[in-house]
Amino acid sequence: MNSFNHLFSKFVSEAIINGLRQGLNLDALFKQTGVSLNQLHQPDFQLSINTGIYIVYRIYEMSKLPGIALRIGAQMRTSDYGFLGLAVISAPSIAAALGKLHNVQFGQAFPWEFTLIEVDNQSTLLLNTNDSQLEEALGGFDGEPLEAGNMPLEQGLLDARRHFLEVGLMMARSSWIYAGRQVEPTPLYINLSFQQPAYSDIYQRYFNCPVYFSQPNNAIVFRSADLRVKPVGSNPDLLSYSEQQLDVSSRQAPNLESNWAARTRAILKHGGVPFLEAAEVAKRLNVSGSALRRHLSDENTSFRQQLQNIRENLAKQYLEREELAIFEVANLMGYSETAAFSRSFKQWTGLSPKQYREKGADS
Repeated sequence: MNSFNHLFSKFVSEAIINGLRQGLNLDALFKQTGVSLNQLHQPDFQLSINTGIYIVYRIYEMSKLPGIALRIGAQMRTSDYGFLGLAVISAPSIAAALGKLHNVQFGQAFPWEFTLIEVDNQSTLLLNTNDSQLEEALGGFDGEPLEAGNMPLEQGLLDARRHFLEVGLMMARSSWIYAGRQVEPTPLYINLSFQQPAYSDIYQRYFNCPVYFSQPNNAIVFRSADLRVKPVGSNPDLLSYSEQQLDVSSRQAPNLESNWAARTRAILKHGGVPFLEAAEVAKRLNVSGSALRRHLSDENTSFRQQLQNIRENLAKQYLEREELAIFEVANLMGYSETAAFSRSFKQWTGLSPKQYREKGADS
């Protein structure tokens, strides 16, 4: 049994149980996915990652409770996260607890990617979803496309990303809430890439800090000194045991990658425009430039490829905001001339910025 898959399945079962408590009719979803209520109570209950993502997305979309992902995340205890939760609880500091999210290798067992960095006495936990995994899970299930009723796939992916980012935020929150006393302040602020939802006031209830939406990255920012608080459950023996189990689970995870590409992208997103050089990215990842190149090469990629990926995706995000003129997008991307930006964008996508925007409007 893979512990990470079992942990994710437990998270899915919590979403199912919560949906039932809300009075949601999940019969059609159970039939489509082949999941039964009896399975939820079996100790070896496990789902494929795609099935789990699909189920959670559908339940969150069916729910009438605003901020449902935040609410369910708040109900889960740190111990609900299995050996990862034990490692978080028993860590010698909150910084170390957050570092567990950064260091553990999930492979394809979780739809989240965490990166913890410290710059100028501020510690930032960057959070991203595995968007290719979300797209695969939502693009179709057992031959049935996501587009049901009036929900196009593109909007479904945006909603799924928001849901899973909110779950990831609550996972991170358990690292300092369990500390036994609040870190002051906790945290300094939060940046989120999606638009401000109607239930944004719920964020204040759980995080008690400024939350900024429509930002270029997803990040929880702290004063580094605030993260030196020792969790109540700090226990060297328990930490050693949980880390051993995490290592075993990491090696069991399917299609495991060392995740250097994801971490490189996270640092590049966090650094903003002008984009960071490879040497600075390596420094923030606490490795040498040659080591970073080697790690990326082992994953059949390069820093240049990751940088181009970030540039292309960021440009697309800006172009999808109709209130921005193309010359404004060019400026935001760090180009002094719109023509230069247009040439680069066409090399990346095969379309000019105008054509890409028109294609989006037609779809």
